[in-house]
Amino acid sequence: MAADLGAPVHGLSGRVEAPDIAFDDTAEHLRALFLAGTPIVAVAAVGIVVRALASVIGDKRVEPPVVAVADDGSVAVPLLGGHRGANALARRVA
Repeated sequence: MAADLGAPVHGLSGRVEAPDIAFDDTAEHLRALFLAGTPIVAVAAVGIVVRALASVIGDKRVEPPVVAVADDGSVAVPLLGGHRGANALARRVA
């Protein structure tokens, strides 16, 4: 999926084999990406992503696209950033 999007694979250390970028704290990593304006495609439960980003959500007109994808790839849900391409990004990864 990441290769199709031209993006690096970010992965939790010890859980994702050979990610391009490894991290130890999922919530902290998601917040850092979001605050940097980086689009996020999270292969994770919606609740994990929502709880991680809740404290940094602000102006919907400037937030980056955030999409949650089921582990099996069956569903891609745009969560935030609809004004900045989340809906289109979800369609691309679905």
